[in-house]
Amino acid sequence: MILVGLFLIFVGLQSFDVGTTEGASMLPNVPERGATYISTQDTINVGDIIVFEGYLKSQPPRMIKRVIGLPGDWMTFCGDNVFAINGQQIQYVAMPETIKSEKQLALKRYRTQIQNVSYDVGFEKPPCETLNSTSRVVEFVVPPGHYFVLGDNRDLSLDSRAYGMVPASHVLGHVLLYW
Repeated sequence: MILVGLFLIFVGLQSFDVGTTEGASMLPNVPERGATYISTQDTINVGDIIVFEGYLKSQPPRMIKRVIGLPGDWMTFCGDNVFAINGQQIQYVAMPETIKSEKQLALKRYRTQIQNVSYDVGFEKPPCETLNSTSRVVEFVVPPGHYFVLGDNRDLSLDSRAYGMVPASHVLGHVLLYW
């Protein structure tokens, strides 16, 4: 009874939205077909999974991705993968299990950490671990009022690498629960 009361107080204090997910871009963390419960009030932080309105005609009406860069963050990419944020190299630790999706062969699972947030990502090919003279390196700063987002399924996600930064005005909220 007390837990139900606390839950109702929590829900009453939050502005929230419930949505659905479809697609494999957030595997292994968010199911290919599922539902989300999002908070529309909280501050967006690196590592948060957000839901946002498509801001280009070629995008779906709603998208779900993970925030990798905040306004002012200096991003370094090696190929299509995040290599460093604000000069701090991102580590990818290979995990023993693979991830299966409906549209891909098995993905290799990696554990990564960005600003004290740990989560798993999937790659078909291993991510860049060192920069050398043959590396394709791209650097940029996330502009004010925007977020840099990626899908956790790095090789099957249309995200900021394809569409550019997400305007903060299009963010509906960050995901509190998914199932």
